[in-house]
Amino acid sequence: MNNLNLKEIENKLEILMKIEKKNWADFYLLIKRVETEELWRGAYNSFTQWVKDFAVRTKTHESTIWYKKKAGEVYEKYAEIRKKKGLEVEEIQNSKVSINSLVILDKIDKYSPDKTEELVEKIFNKEITRNNLQDIYKAVRPNTEVKEKINSIYAHKTDDEIRAEKIEESIKSSNILSALYGIEWLGKKKERKFFKSSYEQEKVQCFSEFPLFTGTTRHNRRIDFLCVENMTTENLWEINIHGIEIKVNEYDLLNDEKYTEYTEFVDFFYLAVSEELEEIAINNIFKGCGLIVVYKDKENSNRFIPKIIKKPNKLTPFRREDTLTSITLKLL
Repeated sequence: MNNLNLKEIENKLEILMKIEKKNWADFYLLIKRVETEELWRGAYNSFTQWVKDFAVRTKTHESTIWYKKKAGEVYEKYAEIRKKKGLEVEEIQNSKVSINSLVILDKIDKYSPDKTEELVEKIFNKEITRNNLQDIYKAVRPNTEVKEKINSIYAHKTDDEIRAEKIEESIKSSNILSALYGIEWLGKKKERKFFKSSYEQEKVQCFSEFPLFTGTTRHNRRIDFLCVENMTTENLWEINIHGIEIKVNEYDLLNDEKYTEYTEFVDFFYLAVSEELEEIAINNIFKGCGLIVVYKDKENSNRFIPKIIKKPNKLTPFRREDTLTSITLKLL
């Protein structure tokens, strides 16, 4: 395990992904090395960019990677506390503690930290089940109304929060969405010199909030914008499927773990952001992701102009047919 380079770690991670969930600790220790030793440097702009790129290349759900990372961090946090108390603790790779129990424990700690110490003992001693923890979490988790009251009490805004508000005031999701319907961002049409019959015409169809079943939840996820067209294809009887996710604040851009899942449904994938988020997006999107920046027209504040900053690579989506079936059903 010593002196592994990034490629060697990625190979080991791919092997571990094919094995059952109980190997999550080995997986965590490898991605921890990538982060702490900064093995991503040189090839990537950030650790987050590497995670997203690795997820897309290996066709892994990105949320699964972050989930295992979170479990590992929670285990090490409480293992260190127990060691300071003089209690014996198994090394993480030898532990039989459930990955789900650790993540649920972290959620409980957020809302009811007074319960955490007792629960840690039970989890490490295997005296409590995941279902028991889930019931406790449901009991301590505040409802939406309570959450809003808590947020109003702690209304002191950080610089990042103020910046995020300014960005949202500058340009909203609806502004970006309306700009994308203009399809100028598709670029130059493919030149065609041959005669086009009545059924061979240039076509484009756009959808907002298009449902995609990724399998990570019981319900469909919805991609912000989907465009299907034959204007940029080699032949008129072919189509390209473009998927676009819109981001208008920094927190959502950096913490969205689901949008890489959409790459299995489209030929080209992009993020669309306001100009304030351009640099952050460039440093964190996966390598094959396109980037559209939407600017306010200086002469007309009600007009928004989309511009391709980074062209996407063509993907190899294994669920492309699912997208085509959904489009057909929508248009019937």
